[in-house]
Amino acid sequence: MLQFLKRSWLYLIIVISCIAGYFITSTAQSGKLVQKEIIYTSDTVSEVFMVWGINYSQLAPKKYWPSGSFEKDSLVYTPLPALNNKFVLSMRLPHGTLLNYWMLQKKDKKGNDIEVWDSGGDTRQYFSVSFNDEGIFKAGYFIFLAGFLPLLIYFFRNRGRPGIPNAVGKVRISDYVPQFDSIRAIAVMLVIVYHWFEGNKILNFIPNGPLGVNIFFVLSGFLITGILLKARKQVETKGLKRSTAFANFYIRRTLRIFPIYYLVLILFWLINDPAIRSHAVYYFTYTSNYLFYFQEDFPARLAHLWSLAVEEQFYILWPWLMLLVNKKYLPYLISLFIIIGISSNYIITAESWWAEILTPTCFDAFAIGAALSYIIAYRPDI
Repeated sequence: MLQFLKRSWLYLIIVISCIAGYFITSTAQSGKLVQKEIIYTSDTVSEVFMVWGINYSQLAPKKYWPSGSFEKDSLVYTPLPALNNKFVLSMRLPHGTLLNYWMLQKKDKKGNDIEVWDSGGDTRQYFSVSFNDEGIFKAGYFIFLAGFLPLLIYFFRNRGRPGIPNAVGKVRISDYVPQFDSIRAIAVMLVIVYHWFEGNKILNFIPNGPLGVNIFFVLSGFLITGILLKARKQVETKGLKRSTAFANFYIRRTLRIFPIYYLVLILFWLINDPAIRSHAVYYFTYTSNYLFYFQEDFPARLAHLWSLAVEEQFYILWPWLMLLVNKKYLPYLISLFIIIGISSNYIITAESWWAEILTPTCFDAFAIGAALSYIIAYRPDI
């Protein structure tokens, strides 16, 4: 507890900086209209309507309706001007607005009346686009600084502490490893570069974002498995009850993650963020990755929570396997999860790349970290 209190001021800096960043960017961009073009291509129709709403299908104020728009079923119907085989509509909406829309074909190439959704049938094909200003006032800059400042402070405070001992057989995976903070910093930088620069930029020649996230998953698999294998050894040699080992693990994880996570959710609830207001259950139960998968859409401010949802789902499953499965089968179990992760990436993501944020497709990264941890615990000779 004393150690937590000593670090709590760092958490306070992060929270205050993020809140300040949010209000600074909101004030700088309030009322600012962002213009984007919606383009629809078809060589089989002559008239298309965009059926749309904002911020998860809410009705937009009339002042933002393009010419010729009308309301039906609490949505706006807007005709798209035709340009050869393209239908192009210029929209101006306030910064931070999420446009949700569907395309409705009204006339075929011969001018005959039809009413067909873009999918080709009665089922609507959902699209979305965020109207965000690309200027310097981005919340991400302030949030980055909010996290980077305590990281620097913590690094300089702990730079003299020893890392993993180099001698064979003396590695203790339960020890604090300051070098891992550097690896985390590199992973964070990769994710930031991935999101701040367009995919065709040379900085994103490699998939920086997925690489950074997978680094975090490998670290989690390594560290969590190390904690569990240490607890397993205490169960086998010191008489620690398995129920106590489970309780210790889940209490530590809860105290480490829940307070700041739920504080963030409550703050976004209080400022009426539409994403959490509409789907609070998913966020409060660490299942937001499935929400984003089903919607095929990331919310403007809470998109990053998908990876934390994956982590928590891993934490629920992994202790039972590491503490209950016979020790001689652990290498095969870890190998199985590597295979599940790799194969599911080929099988599930063949249908939609959104499957990459589902927990099974991340198992390979966690299990690779777990394999390294198992080697240190049971095969230090290699």
